Amino acid sequence: MVRRISEEITRYLLELGARGRLVNMQVSELIWDIDDEEESFLKDYLDSDKKPESVRRYLHTLSDSELLDIENIVVALGYTKVF
Repeated sequence: MVRRISEEITRYLLELGARGRLVNMQVSELIWDIDDEEESFLKDYLDSDKKPESVRRYLHTLSDSELLDIENIVVALGYTKVF
């Protein structure tokens, strides 16, 4: 979700040009280690049968509202839904 927000903000920053420089620096600071954070998250929570790249691809296919549904994340990580 953070990546999607960052991409959207980046498009707006391109339109702002020099006026968006400060916001651009702040966005860059917020996402500078997002890949490391994602890798750590997957190491901690990924089921041993799943591959990190397949989880990333699956999550990329989800809509914004689907990403906010915790059950979709649970399934992506290789666990089953509990009712």
